[in-house]
Amino acid sequence: MSKKFSSLLLALAVALLSAACAESDASIVNKVRTKITSDRDLGASHIEVASAGHVVTLTGTVESEASRAKALKLARETEGVRDVTDQLTVVAGAVAVVSTTPEAETASSTTPAANDAIVNAVKARLAADKKIAADQIQVEAQGDILILTGTVHSAEEKHQALKVALETAGVQRVEDRLTIS
Repeated sequence: MSKKFSSLLLALAVALLSAACAESDASIVNKVRTKITSDRDLGASHIEVASAGHVVTLTGTVESEASRAKALKLARETEGVRDVTDQLTVVAGAVAVVSTTPEAETASSTTPAANDAIVNAVKARLAADKKIAADQIQVEAQGDILILTGTVHSAEEKHQALKVALETAGVQRVEDRLTIS
């Protein structure tokens, strides 16, 4: 009887240890995202990270094949990752964009009047750029985050709109909610 009890305790200990060591998908996403955002070579990339069943999916834009390879390597080398799905798009001259969820906190140090001025400046710069169908893009400021929503015709047009917004005086962060038709 004591041999069975010892075996049962050992099995229980192994199961508890395995459960404690198992990485959650959320933890994996955080680790991969931290590696990617900390890497200076990927500074001009816009990479989203998702994980399901320890399989990481990278989506977004990078500025070169070397950047794509680096992002994939960092993800694959992250503890707990079983596989990586590459859905990255190479766009020469990609811009750095902070992408957050719509529910992200928007604590702000800017005033509504300053936000309005920034929104108007971005709208004017988008309208002046011949590569952008500005009438299809909505610009909104929530706290310190400038949000672009709407539809663009290509990855290049999306990139250009994000770049124009990010280069506008007063813009600190841009949230990309643009879709490509």
